[in-house]
Amino acid sequence: MSGDSYTGFDEGAAKLWDQWSRAISSNTVVQLRTVTAPPFAPTYSLSTLDTSTATADAHWLQIMAGPLNRLLVQRIRVYQTVAATAATLGKWSLFRLTTAGTGGTSVTFQPLDPIDAATPATAMTRPSAKGTEGTKLATGSLVMLAAAGTVTAGVDLLLLDLDWRSDLSKAPTIAAGASNGLAFKSETDIAGGSVRFDVETTELFWG
Repeated sequence: MSGDSYTGFDEGAAKLWDQWSRAISSNTVVQLRTVTAPPFAPTYSLSTLDTSTATADAHWLQIMAGPLNRLLVQRIRVYQTVAATAATLGKWSLFRLTTAGTGGTSVTFQPLDPIDAATPATAMTRPSAKGTEGTKLATGSLVMLAAAGTVTAGVDLLLLDLDWRSDLSKAPTIAAGASNGLAFKSETDIAGGSVRFDVETTELFWG
């Protein structure tokens, strides 16, 4: 039978809880005050250069974990930077990778906190030899525009924002190991266009 469980706290006389006494419905109660600490796990961002959207079934972006820690992919944003030859409804998917692709353009993660060490996780755009696809985690669509008035040089258009923090859902997690990764795959040939990615990840050194 399921039920609540409790953990006792006894640190001796040197440490004290911060409490506040007040009356609720004529009853004296003591409330424990807590302060939510800022996130402490190392968090990294990357921003890619323009990536061609031509060629169906291409991996526009791959992210590979480091050898020791799991990698939590918190957010992926996709921006259109160059107009497509024709407006196109494209299909995308997120796949787990069981081997890393090669031959693409490497992108370096940057720590959001300068005291955090560089991450051994890696990323690259458009690997010419794709990594081995495993489980499909998600799929969807995006609209690539072609009209000159809607895609202006130097002004990127947000096409897709996968933000697992905003709805408190569990984000895609990559197991530790350099052969474990995630690929953002385009299943559609979108001639002429280009996109770039902004990604935020967190290294998990527990669990």
